[in-house]
Amino acid sequence: MDISKELKEVENNIQKIDILYRELKNYNQKQTRNFTRYNQKVPSIKEQIINWIEEEIEYLTKKIKLEANQFTNVASNEEKIKFLTGLSVAQLCYFFGLLIETGIIDHKNHADIFRFISENFKTANTDKISTDSIKSKYYNIETSTKNAIREKTITLLSLTKR
Repeated sequence: MDISKELKEVENNIQKIDILYRELKNYNQKQTRNFTRYNQKVPSIKEQIINWIEEEIEYLTKKIKLEANQFTNVASNEEKIKFLTGLSVAQLCYFFGLLIETGIIDHKNHADIFRFISENFKTANTDKISTDSIKSKYYNIETSTKNAIREKTITLLSLTKR
């Protein structure tokens, strides 16, 4: 069967690559006679076919990788919704620290929490919060940060009286 016809019958690129590898194996194993070529500068028919098959395999492999990357980029762009917080990064870190200390959040791995904050929150000043920044501010708490969170907590408590 003609290779091109066989490839047109298959819709899946992975199956096409499988067919091409099979044909490549077959052509590499074929015994050929050395005939006098019409043009000595042109490679033999066998070499030309093998080169064509290898180029097709490379093309389809790259195409599969590009499609996979586009899919993951679309998926990751759809998932990049972040909550805007009225807190600063330092205040957000301290607040999460309080949630952990009080047992509201029960997770032992702080790196997971830092990653969660980074991936799910943004502030008025920054859309991307680095995990290094979160880590630094989580462990180095300023007095002004504590006072700001204390005021927010008092506001929260006053809302519970309604």
